[in-house]
Amino acid sequence: MFSTFVALCLTPAAPLDRIWLERLDPDAIPAAERFPWQPKELVGIIGTHRGRHWGRVAAATLSPDGTIIASGGSDRCVRLWSTRDLAPLACAGGHTDDVARIVFSHDGTMLATACDNLVSGGPVDRTVRLWRVANKSLKHWATLEARQGKILTLAFAADGKSFVAAAEDGLVRVWDLTAAEPRERASFNFMPERGPRGVWPWLTALVVSPDGKRLVTAISANSTSVVAWDVIAGKRLATLAEGFGWVQRVEFLPGGSVVQFHRPRKERDPDNKPPVPLDEWTAWDLGGETPKAVEPKRLRKEPSTAMSADGRVAIHATDTGVEVVRGDGDADRSLARLTEARATPGALSADGKKMVGFTECRVRVWDVTPDGVREIAPDNYPTWGSFAITFSASGDRLYGVRSGKHWGDEVFLTWELKGANPLPTTAQRTGRTSTGRVEFGPGGTVAAVSSAPSGGLYDVATGRPKSVVPGIEGGPYNQRIHALGLSLDGQRMVESSTGSFLDKKGTWFTRRTAVWDVREEKAVLERSLPDTGGNVTACAFTPDGKALMVGHQSGDVAWWDLTADPPKEVKRWRNRSADITALAVSPDGKEMATGSDEIRRGKIGEPGTVVADKFGWAVYTHQLQFTSDGKLLAKIGGGFVVFDRAGKAVVDLRSDRRDCSLGGFSGFAMTPDGRYVALSTGNGLIYILRLGK
Repeated sequence: MFSTFVALCLTPAAPLDRIWLERLDPDAIPAAERFPWQPKELVGIIGTHRGRHWGRVAAATLSPDGTIIASGGSDRCVRLWSTRDLAPLACAGGHTDDVARIVFSHDGTMLATACDNLVSGGPVDRTVRLWRVANKSLKHWATLEARQGKILTLAFAADGKSFVAAAEDGLVRVWDLTAAEPRERASFNFMPERGPRGVWPWLTALVVSPDGKRLVTAISANSTSVVAWDVIAGKRLATLAEGFGWVQRVEFLPGGSVVQFHRPRKERDPDNKPPVPLDEWTAWDLGGETPKAVEPKRLRKEPSTAMSADGRVAIHATDTGVEVVRGDGDADRSLARLTEARATPGALSADGKKMVGFTECRVRVWDVTPDGVREIAPDNYPTWGSFAITFSASGDRLYGVRSGKHWGDEVFLTWELKGANPLPTTAQRTGRTSTGRVEFGPGGTVAAVSSAPSGGLYDVATGRPKSVVPGIEGGPYNQRIHALGLSLDGQRMVESSTGSFLDKKGTWFTRRTAVWDVREEKAVLERSLPDTGGNVTACAFTPDGKALMVGHQSGDVAWWDLTADPPKEVKRWRNRSADITALAVSPDGKEMATGSDEIRRGKIGEPGTVVADKFGWAVYTHQLQFTSDGKLLAKIGGGFVVFDRAGKAVVDLRSDRRDCSLGGFSGFAMTPDGRYVALSTGNGLIYILRLGK
C-alpha cells in the first residue's frame, strides 16, 4: 500500500495555457508556508504544511495546559504545533528511527521521545532524547544512550526531578534530572526467567503511573501474572492477579494511583480453539505501601487510550479509528466516531476539552464539547504523499496516481490549476496488489500502472481500464512487475515481470519482458525480449519508438532494436554492479542517463560519465528526465536535484542536507517546454518550481 511510485512525463511538446502557472508569485507564498531551505525557483505550493509531517505520524500528545501538540513520526523528527490553528512552532531531529513515544513533563517544560520501527523496519534506535520546551520552542538537552531493548513507555515524576524508561526486555532505568546532565540513579529488571516447561515469558502490557512511581506489568508464559512494582525502590510491590488469558491493556485512572485491567480467567482456554476475550475488570489503588483492591470505574468495556482528569471523557482507540465517549451519571454516550484517525496516550487534555489524533502524515486536533467534537483547522488535501504526477499537455491540469486505503487500490487524482489552492478530484480503482510503478501517457490523461498479476493502461479521470495486460501464462501464485515503460505516443507499453509457479512437479520460476500494443481493451503482445539473465529493473523507449533501452538488476544496460522480429540486442555494457533503478532518453534521442547508486549521462548506447555517485549522495535514484535544453532532473532517494549539462546541481532539494522542515519527495512532473516542475511531497503537498524565464 505504501509503495514508492516512479513516473515519467512523456507528454510531447505543445502550446501551454500558462495563465495559472505564469501568475504564480514566490512573494505571494504565505509566511506560514515559508522555510529557510526554499530555493529561489519555488513559486507556488498546493496544500498547507500545517500539522503535517514528512512521513507517517506515529505518536501525538498534548501539553498539560492543552496549548501545544508534540508529535513524531517516520520522518524521524519531533514537532510542536499550536492547538489553536495547527501552526508549526518548532521542529527538531536527531533520532535515527520512527519517533513513536512522546511524553511531556507535568509542568510542560520538558519532553521525552523514543523510537519504534513501525514504518521503516530494521533495527530500532534505542536512545531516549530529552528536550527543553520554552516559549514554544524545542531545544535538545540530553541523549540517554541505549543499553536496553526497544523502549515501550516513558514517564516523568510529578515533581520533574526524575525520569523513567521501561523497555521490552524488562529493563527499567531511572534518571535523576536535578543536575546539569541526567544521571542514572537506579535500574532493575521485571522480566522473569523462563517459565515452567521452558516457555519464554511474553510481555503483553506495560504501563508507568503518571507520577513515575509505579510500574505495572502483565507477563504471560504458561499462565499470566499482573505485577505492581515500586520504580523508585526498584522492587516488586505485589502480584495483583494471576490466571489465564492475555492481559493486553492496563491503564491508570486520572489521579495516577489507581490502575485497572482485565482480570485473567481462572481456567485455561480450551486447546485448538480461539482464546476467549477477557471482559471482567479489576482495579487497584497503588498509592500506599500495600496495593488495595478498589471498585473499577469504566466508560465502556473497551480499554481507553486517554481519559480526562475528572474521568468523564475518554478516548477508545482501535485499529479502525477513534471513539470519543462522555459519561453522564451511570450512562455513557458516544460523542463521535472518527474512522480515519488514530490516537496515542496523552491525546486528551486534562480538562477533556481538547483531543489530538493523526491520519497518515497529518496531525489533527478537535474541540470536545458535551454535544460532540469539532475539528480545528480541517484540511482536505491528500494525507499521504506517495503519488506520481504529471502535467496535462496544456499545463492547466495536474494528474496523479497514489495507493488507496486498501492493499491493491489506486486513487487517480486531477487538479484543475485555478484559484489560490486547488483541491484534487479523485477516482478509485480496486486492484489485487499494490501499485509499484506508474508512467503517464500523452497529456497525462492515461496512466500505465504496474499492479500484479497484470498491468495496464487506465483513464486517470475515471480510474477505469483502457487496456489490460494479462499476467504471465500459467497462473503464477506470485508475480512481481519490476519495470514499466510507455512509448511517446502512448500506444505501446513495455512491462517486465517475474513469477513463481506451483504445480505437481514443485515450484518453478519464470521471467518476462514484453512490448504490448495498448490501443485496444485487451492488450496485444507485439514483441517479447529474450531472457538474457537477471531481472529488468528499468526501461525506456527512444522517442521514435524503434529502440528500447533496458537496465538490469546486475547493473547491465542493453540497447534493443524493436524493428527486428524477434528484437535484436544491439549493444550491452556494464554501468555498475548495483541495480539500474532509473533510465531516461533525451527528447532528441541523442543522450541517455542511468541511475543506480550513481547517475551516469552520455551519448545513447555509451556508458557515459558519472554525474553523481554514492559517495557524493546519489543513492536510490528513482526517476530521471531530460529537459529540452539539456538539463537532467533526478529524484534521488527522497530528494530532487536538477543538473546542468556540466553536471552541476543548479537546484538541490535533498533532505539529508536540510533541516527537518524538508523531508522526501515521491515524484516529479515537468511541463512539455521544461519551464515548470511539480514535486509531489512526502506530506501530501505539491511544490511548483519555475526553472526558466
